[in-house]
Amino acid sequence: DEQQTVDAVAAKTIDVAWLRDDAKAEQLLSRPKMHGAAITKPTVYGATFNMVRAPFDDLRVRKAFTLALDLEDINLKTTQGKAELATSFFPKGSPFYDKTLKQAGYDLSAAQKLIDAYVAEKGPINVTLLHRTDSVYKLFGDALVQGWSKLKNVQVQDNPVTSQAALQALFRNDFDVTVSTHISQNYAYVEDVYTFLRCGGSANYAKYCNPAMDRLLDEGRPPARRARP
Repeated sequence: DEQQTVDAVAAKTIDVAWLRDDAKAEQLLSRPKMHGAAITKPTVYGATFNMVRAPFDDLRVRKAFTLALDLEDINLKTTQGKAELATSFFPKGSPFYDKTLKQAGYDLSAAQKLIDAYVAEKGPINVTLLHRTDSVYKLFGDALVQGWSKLKNVQVQDNPVTSQAALQALFRNDFDVTVSTHISQNYAYVEDVYTFLRCGGSANYAKYCNPAMDRLLDEGRPPARRARP
């Protein structure tokens, strides 16, 4: 917990701390003889669905859960409205940014119709949201659960775990949906996208797999990193 980290630095039981919560960092830096440095590269927060496990192996459910999220409301609840809302998968400035590709907006009615169609075939949805216990992750986890709780016939159970347990679950593919972050990665480098979106990529926890995407990623990868026979 970041408050425990702040308290430990203030008590001089640790010397250096990494904080993601701006308010906690300001609280610590307001003390005498405290010094800090900020990292200004963006941190991207979102939700990653397990695409090879029900119900998120169904496009309707993934789309419904996306449409059911009011990003402005989540921004207020998690960052006091300080974050920049995503308009597409890649941020402006990335070589992959395309202004014609827009992220779906908030549409609870359309989301419910997709859920109703799924439930009529396969029954109610019960999933678990995996996230780390860090304060920032908890804020996002709570906001996601609140957003999805507006959907009928959908139950989302919150499952906060330690960082180690979260990583182990991701590598085992033992999760339904998780709070995802990409710290200091703005997809400016092909390698970041390669590991996140290529089938079998080391950071491809969603198990997204698209041969057309793989071909494009292989073509765009630096020659020194390409596979050789």
